[in-house]
Amino acid sequence: MYNEPMVEGKRHGGVIQCRLKRSDWPWVAERYHRRWLPWNRCITVDGIPRVLQPDQALGLYVTGKSLSGYEFDVSVHLWLRRGGRERAPGTSVLPFSPMNTEDWIDTLTPCAVLHVPSAT
Repeated sequence: MYNEPMVEGKRHGGVIQCRLKRSDWPWVAERYHRRWLPWNRCITVDGIPRVLQPDQALGLYVTGKSLSGYEFDVSVHLWLRRGGRERAPGTSVLPFSPMNTEDWIDTLTPCAVLHVPSAT
């Protein structure tokens, strides 16, 4: 994930080399769904790299088996801070801390989608 280019609207990406089973879904969702990515501060928009603005952040969104054909997809979505709010996007500065959903909104705009293959 650290090396995956973040591009506004990107709906594809690499394969995470960690095979999982359908029964791993609760663990994957609990650990990674709606989690903040504090280290990535840049996305490409219309072919131009841009630094995220203070009211923008990137967070994970985990989906189960989908049209990709993989067991799980881990998307990176663009989040926006609600007007008049000032708190950070995550509940702590640690990687993968829960997103602050009180002050931030998931735009559902993908910037990358990584795929997790099935262990079966």
